[in-house]
Amino acid sequence: MWAAAATAGLSVDVKGTTAGASPPSGVYVPGSSSGATFTIQQEDIRGVLQMLVQLGKSSASPAGAEQPAMFQQRLTTMPMRAQTLLYNALAGLAAQATTDQPDQPMLLKLAQHIAIRFALESYERGEVRVNAVKQMFESLNQEIDALRRVIGAHEDRLSSAGVKYESHVQLMTQFFWEEVTEEKKKEVLLTGEAWCVPSRNVRQYVEELRKRGEKDAAVKVLRNYVNCIALEDPEARRETALGLPDLADLLMGEVADLLLESIEIVGKQLAAEEKPELQTLIGAAFVRLSQAAASLHSFPAMIKSLDLVEEVEKARPGAGQNLFSRIGVENRIPEFIEEGLREESIPEGLSELLKRAPRPAIEHLAVRFSRAGFREDVELLLRMARDLGESGAAFLRDVLRAGPPPQAVETVGLLARLDPEALEVWLPPKIGEWQRSFHDRVIRQIAAADSAHRCRLLLIMFDQLDPLVKTLALDEIGLSGDAAAVPLLMDLAGGNLPPECSPYLRIKAIEGLSRLRATDAVPILRKIVETRQMFRWSSPAELRIVTLQALDKLDPDFVKNFFPRSGIEAGEFAIATPLEEPMSSCLRQRRYARLKLSRPLPLVTTNLRENQKLETTSMNLGGGIATCERYLTPGTLIQIKFSSAMKSMKATAFVRDSRSQMMGFEIVDMDLEERYKLRRVLADLAGVTPPTSPKSRSRRRDRAVAKVQSPVVEPPPPPPIPPAVPAVPAVPAVPAVPAVSSVPAAPPKSKEP
Repeated sequence: MWAAAATAGLSVDVKGTTAGASPPSGVYVPGSSSGATFTIQQEDIRGVLQMLVQLGKSSASPAGAEQPAMFQQRLTTMPMRAQTLLYNALAGLAAQATTDQPDQPMLLKLAQHIAIRFALESYERGEVRVNAVKQMFESLNQEIDALRRVIGAHEDRLSSAGVKYESHVQLMTQFFWEEVTEEKKKEVLLTGEAWCVPSRNVRQYVEELRKRGEKDAAVKVLRNYVNCIALEDPEARRETALGLPDLADLLMGEVADLLLESIEIVGKQLAAEEKPELQTLIGAAFVRLSQAAASLHSFPAMIKSLDLVEEVEKARPGAGQNLFSRIGVENRIPEFIEEGLREESIPEGLSELLKRAPRPAIEHLAVRFSRAGFREDVELLLRMARDLGESGAAFLRDVLRAGPPPQAVETVGLLARLDPEALEVWLPPKIGEWQRSFHDRVIRQIAAADSAHRCRLLLIMFDQLDPLVKTLALDEIGLSGDAAAVPLLMDLAGGNLPPECSPYLRIKAIEGLSRLRATDAVPILRKIVETRQMFRWSSPAELRIVTLQALDKLDPDFVKNFFPRSGIEAGEFAIATPLEEPMSSCLRQRRYARLKLSRPLPLVTTNLRENQKLETTSMNLGGGIATCERYLTPGTLIQIKFSSAMKSMKATAFVRDSRSQMMGFEIVDMDLEERYKLRRVLADLAGVTPPTSPKSRSRRRDRAVAKVQSPVVEPPPPPPIPPAVPAVPAVPAVPAVPAVSSVPAAPPKSKEP
C-alpha cells in the first residue's frame, strides 16, 4: 500500500509514524499541529499534485522501479514548504490506514487528502469564502484528474460493472464538509449560502439534530435550504435544485406544512425561471416533492402542486402537462380511494384533488364501485362520484354509448345511481349486442348499486337477457321489493316461459313472488300444489315444494291445513327456504340459508377443456364454495356433476369469487328432478348451522364462523377490518335454516353439537 511513499524515498510506518527524518520546523502546512511562520499557497499544492502525477506514470511504466533516485532528486529541489506538506500528508494518511484493501489507489487518495486539508484550513482561516470551496476543488481537480487517468483502474472497474459514482469534485466537497466543525456548518446552513453544502452533508446534519431532539433547528435548516431555490445566483438555484430531491423524505417528516411550503416555493420559482437548463433541474425537484406529497397522502399539498402545474402551463404551454404526467396523480387515485374506504370517510382535500383529474377519477370510482360488496362502501364511493359534478356522469354516459363492452359494463353500477334514466335509454339496446358474460356482469352491477330504480331497469331489458342470466335477474327483481314486477312473475310462475328458458325459471319467479309478498298470486300457486292426475301430482315435486314454501308466507293458514296431505316431507320442506336480509350490510343478499355439510360432497366439471375434480362442504340449492385443483376465472360458465351414494345430479353454474384453492359457484340452471335429488342429499348431509343475525354480515366484523354455544350470546363487534370480498350464494356456514311458521322443521340428522 505504501509503495508510492517508498518510491519517493520516504519511509512511512503503517501505524502512522515516519522514520528517518523529521519535518522542517517553522512551516505551517495542512494537518500540522506546529506553529506557522508562513503558509502553503495554492501553487505549492498544485506542484505537489503534479509530482504525484509523474510518480504515478513512473510506477505504471516497466522502468518505474529503476527511477527512484530521479524523484528523490526532484523532491529535494522543491520548496521546503512543499516537502513538509507532502511529509505531513503521508503521515496523516498513514494514521488512518487499515489492513483492509483500499477502495482506491494510494496516490489518488493522497492527492485528495492534500486538496481537502488545504481547502479546509484555508476556509477556517477565512481566506476562502464558502461559495468558493467548490471552485477551488475544480481548479485542483485538473491535476487530480490527470493522476486518475494514469491509475484509473478503480473507475474502470466501476464502469465495467455498470455502477454509477459521483464526480470527484462532489466527493471532495462532501469530505470537506464532513471535516468542518459543527459551529461553522450551522452558521453556513442558516444563511443564504446553505446551497454550498452538499445535500448529503445537509442530511447528516439534520438527522443528527433530530436524534438530539432539536426538531425546531432541523426545520429552520431545511426551510432555509429550500429558500435558496429562489436566489438570484444561477449557481445557487442549480445546486439547490440538485439537492432537494435527496431531502424530500426529510421535508415529509418534520412539520405538516413544511412540505407544502417547499412545493409552493419550488413551484413558483419553476414558473418564473427563464433559463432552460434550470427549468429542467427545478422541474425535477418539483416533481420529486410532489411525489413525496402523494406518497404521504397529503392532499392539500398535492392540490397546491397541481395549482402550480397550471401556472407553469400558462407560462410555458406544454410544460405543465409534462409535469402532471411525471407526478403520476392518476396512477395513485385507486390508492387514495382505498384510503377513504378504510377510514370510512372522505379525507380532507380528496374530493378537491379528484376534481383536478375528473376523467381518471370517475374511471377508477366506477371500477371500484363495481367491486364493492357493502352498502357503506357504495354510499361512500357514490359521494366521491357526486363531488366530481356533472362532468363525471357525462363521461360515464359517453363510455356506455360508445365504449367497448368491457369498459361500458363497468359504468353500469355507478350510472344506476347517478343517472338511472340514461341507463334505461342506452343499456337495453346495448345488452342485446353483448355476450352472456357481460349480461351476467350487468346484473351483478345493478344489484351492487342498490338503486331504487333497479327493478324497473331489469324489467325493461329482461327480454334481451341471455336465458341463463334471466334467473339471476329474477332473483334481483324479487329482492328489490318493487311490486311492479308482480305481473311478470305471475305470468312466469303460471308456466308462460320465454323461448329457450327451462322450468328452473318458474322456481325463481315463484320465489320472487314470495319475497314481494304478492298475495294476488295465491290462486296460481295453490293450483300448482293442489292439482292431481289419476295417481300422482301434476307438477314436479321440486316445483310443488318451492310453491308451498312461497304459500307459507302468503297464505299460512292454507299451508297448515294442506301440508299433512301434500305428500311433502318436513325435512325436504325445511331445506332452501328463501332467505331475506333487510338489515344486512352486504349488497349481495343471500338467496338461501347456508348449510354446513356433515361430510364433503364431491363434484366434477364436465364442459371444460381440462375438467377438474371439486369438493364442497358448504353449499345450498343456490350454489356453494368448493376446493379446486386450479384457478378458474370468475364469470366462467361450468357444467358440474354432483355425486352422492347412488345419486348423481347435474347443474349449470357461474364461477364467482375464485382463489388459488377455493372457488364460489352460483347455480343458474338445473332440471327440476335433478334439483329435487340435490335437495334430498342436502337434507341428509346438513349439519347444525350456527345461528347468526343479518348484522353479522358486516364489513366491520371478522368473517370467521363462531362456534355454536347454548345459550347463544352475541359477542360485541371487533374493531373494523378492511372491506371483504362480496359474499357469494354459499360460503362457510352461518345462519341456521329458519323454521317454517306453520310446519315443524325436521330434526337435524347430524350428531354434531
